[in-house]
Amino acid sequence: GSAPLGTPTASPSSFRPPRGVKPWQGGTYLTSTGLNDLDSILGGGQLLGSSILLEEDRLWTRDLALTLVKYWCAEAISQDQQLVIPTFSKANPVDDDEDSLFGDEENKNDQPWRDLKNEVHDLLLGLPRNLHWDKQKKKDEKAKREQEQAEANAASDITSSFGNMGMGDMAILEEDDEEESNAEDGLEVAWQYKKSVQQERLAQSKSTAVASTSVDVFCHSYDLSARLNDQTKLAPASYIFELGMKSGYALFFDLVQLLKGTASENKAIRLLLYHPPLDALSVALPLLMAHIRKNELPVVLLIVHAPTPDVKSTILLARASDVVLSTEGFAARKKYPPPAEFRHLLGILKIQKTTRKRTEVAASIYGFKRDRRKLHIPLLHIPPEDYAEGG
Repeated sequence: GSAPLGTPTASPSSFRPPRGVKPWQGGTYLTSTGLNDLDSILGGGQLLGSSILLEEDRLWTRDLALTLVKYWCAEAISQDQQLVIPTFSKANPVDDDEDSLFGDEENKNDQPWRDLKNEVHDLLLGLPRNLHWDKQKKKDEKAKREQEQAEANAASDITSSFGNMGMGDMAILEEDDEEESNAEDGLEVAWQYKKSVQQERLAQSKSTAVASTSVDVFCHSYDLSARLNDQTKLAPASYIFELGMKSGYALFFDLVQLLKGTASENKAIRLLLYHPPLDALSVALPLLMAHIRKNELPVVLLIVHAPTPDVKSTILLARASDVVLSTEGFAARKKYPPPAEFRHLLGILKIQKTTRKRTEVAASIYGFKRDRRKLHIPLLHIPPEDYAEGG
């Protein structure tokens, strides 16, 4: 089918969505891309059983696309989802020297067949810091300090009560007198008892609600100036799986086996295809998406590729993908700089295809803004031509 993941085979009452997944319209489920602005553009997040095709800009302005990839991967780790990143290498790396002797350099102009494994390794170590974890850690530390303080106060009260026991009958008489004198006061404020109990219960419900929302977050907030690896030690090798350069059908079989091997109960799988062989993937992707949807697997895909002259493969991939995005940075545009109205932007995000209806999409081009800690994707505000700088 062409629709993303539908209603699970289990009954709705017995089915429990994986962590980081929420129900959506028509029995579908969403997971976050890691960036709230991008989730809003896509209609709430990425549908389970769907794929995003992301085209990078040129080599020196590809940071915008890589930042989106980092958000996507960081959200997988924050939600304790299965992050799977296959890397692709040539079938016979030993013959590289022989090929170069005979001038066989057919792939060098097609895809950058560099050491992708090290690139993915560095990308994972550069994932942004999870601000929700920092906030939750501060809350836990504060609660721990308050609990320790309460225990210390309780211990001191017990000690003081033991000291008062030595006063004998006189202390008991004085306590009785005090209770009699305060009896009327207790009756005067008895009507407030119900109200105070309600307020206490309301405060407890609020605290539990805050705790639950802090634990169950759909889209986390991240700090691009800090590293997730400083919060939790990442093992990049546990996410990377090396696959050989094969034909389309062999690649499809390898990806299916990879999904089976990494499947875990009640966990969504994020499959990142980073600079894959486009010609083979153009054959494997429709088969893979059909397999995922037929078996209703909780899998989402992100396919990242560089600009390529292989137009046929990119058209086939765009046709098989649910969302097609491309980024363009302004840093390298010296000869033809962007308009003056875009001087506060780093680049633009082009949306060529999306799962949302055409009437629901606000625009097909958005801007990129970056502050010290976050990346933002605002709407473009283009003034009328008569009021634009430079006409």
